[in-house]
Amino acid sequence: MSKRSRNAPCPCGSGKKYKRCHAYSTANRLAIDSRKQPIAPSVAGVSPKANAIIEITRHLANKARRDIAGNSAISASRMIGTFWFAKAAKSFDAACLLWEHGYWQDAAAVARTILELAYQARYFKTDPSTFAPQFFAHAENQLHDLYRKFYGFADEQLKPEISEYFRQLGVKSQEVTKWKNWWGEKSTLSEMVKLLNAQGTYVSQYESLSFIVHGSPAAFRFYIFGQDGAVALVDSRGQPPHPRIRELAETIFVASALYLLDVIAALAEVWPFDYSADLKSAADTIEHYMSADPQKHHQG
Repeated sequence: MSKRSRNAPCPCGSGKKYKRCHAYSTANRLAIDSRKQPIAPSVAGVSPKANAIIEITRHLANKARRDIAGNSAISASRMIGTFWFAKAAKSFDAACLLWEHGYWQDAAAVARTILELAYQARYFKTDPSTFAPQFFAHAENQLHDLYRKFYGFADEQLKPEISEYFRQLGVKSQEVTKWKNWWGEKSTLSEMVKLLNAQGTYVSQYESLSFIVHGSPAAFRFYIFGQDGAVALVDSRGQPPHPRIRELAETIFVASALYLLDVIAALAEVWPFDYSADLKSAADTIEHYMSADPQKHHQG
């Protein structure tokens, strides 16, 4: 694997030198992170079978961190795959901390974030060379559109600065066009999911996790517990899941590890890394966990 010159153009297409753009924020940043004290592999308050999945996921995530840190040759598609991995891995660590401190509902909300990253990573790997330019173009357009909309609400002191922002870019604010998402001008997440043939997880998991994210009425039962109209418990602080939903809460939490494994599998294809043995071991561990209760396939 050849080493990218620090004076070469950055592969993100910014026009800047690599050393002035993404050199630090990719391999060097992960190299520093990999020297930090590792997080304990297991999580308190879950079953041994669940911890087996969590431990193998954390092991593989740390392996990916080391592999990325050990490779300085990076392309646009690898940077994007690394971005999704970095966000998903940190989100998973956050979900584990939230669970251990009794905030399982918030861990579930983070799980939905990881699932959405997994959808994007899985779709991106189908055609990285086409999607990489779209991704970075969309990133720029998102900023342009934000400033364009903000101009209408900014005070008179800020408006000249926003105008100067567009002048320096050579872009007219009124001509900014914004795609709905990087994978299509008008395409939604649900439309991408159809292309992945993943409607099952979208309906049973993404949409149900969205109840917690948005505080929808369907999430009421995760915070208020009672019988015959009388409130017996209000879950408003860090505490273990109510016994009535303990198993469901664990299943939702464990799903976040599965989503991270999907992101890592996509990362492995984009770089590429050989994680086939690790992913096979993870799949066997997951199957062992699911075989204890087939309903886990449908919960979440």
